[in-house]
Amino acid sequence: MAGTGVAVGEMNLTTGRADYTLYVDAKVIGTIEAKKKGFTLTGVEAQSRKYSKGISDDVPHYLLPIPFAYESDGTQIRFTNRLDPFPRSRDVFSFHRPEELLVLVQTPKEKQLRSLLRNMPDLADGKLWPIQRVAIKNLEKSLSENRPRSLIQMTMGSGKTFTAVSSVYRLIKFAGAQRILFLVDRNNLGKQTDKEFQQYVSPYNNYKFTEEYPVQRLTKNVIGDSSKVVITTIQRLYSMLQGDEDFDEQNEEGSFFEGDEMGASPTSTYRTTRAKEKKSGYTTAKEKGSLFKKQAIPVVYNPAIPIGTFDFIIIDECHRSIYN
Repeated sequence: MAGTGVAVGEMNLTTGRADYTLYVDAKVIGTIEAKKKGFTLTGVEAQSRKYSKGISDDVPHYLLPIPFAYESDGTQIRFTNRLDPFPRSRDVFSFHRPEELLVLVQTPKEKQLRSLLRNMPDLADGKLWPIQRVAIKNLEKSLSENRPRSLIQMTMGSGKTFTAVSSVYRLIKFAGAQRILFLVDRNNLGKQTDKEFQQYVSPYNNYKFTEEYPVQRLTKNVIGDSSKVVITTIQRLYSMLQGDEDFDEQNEEGSFFEGDEMGASPTSTYRTTRAKEKKSGYTTAKEKGSLFKKQAIPVVYNPAIPIGTFDFIIIDECHRSIYN
């Protein structure tokens, strides 16, 4: 084979001809079903499932049926991991790197992330308040049901960061999460979050979080290989995806909500907004609110940060920094 990962086009299988058959280290590991741009991919999973059973025993392979399948129209990509307890096709931003698929295929079914999420141990009370216990239990229930997104809404002063840290600890310790990203929208929140991780004591063994798992708050655009938790601002993460090596830390001082664009300060935003109000003559709250609507920032793929880098992403203050 020419490399670690190879895609063989139009390979004849016993159940049909797959558009692409994926090899890792000279063994079949998955397939890609290619469609023209704009084709609805949600119905193509059945075709991929047919190909998964098309490899004969004499062809070098990892597992049968073939464990991984992609469907793509060139702009959208869907992925199925048949090692999950209830496999389903889901959207992914890019194809996995061969090394990532190799890790997945070498992980026993019972140790797959989604399998472990369905068998989480009882929640130790520790210092959790009732509202925090409810939040964590409902989050884990949602994840065990294969729901990719969850929202925790807690009032001010109810300990949302402690709740998040407690949940992160359980996801790493009991669900086998390899790395979790904790996103904030300003630098001082990153520092506060880091402090919360430093102070957290496990109710299961009385170790501090950082005595068991490395926590990294990014001050440079480099993710440590051993980091279990990575804390950073959305601004810095975006610059990393863009391949920017000269990121200005001042861009992390204000949130997206406070700035008209990435890195704009609250003061300059206020001045700009007031100037727009005076010039346009806006009078209603609705009209003023429209000033804060922003265009979606394009996100690009950076092979240095493949899609398997993080198992979970926690977004602090998501109503402000993501949903705007």
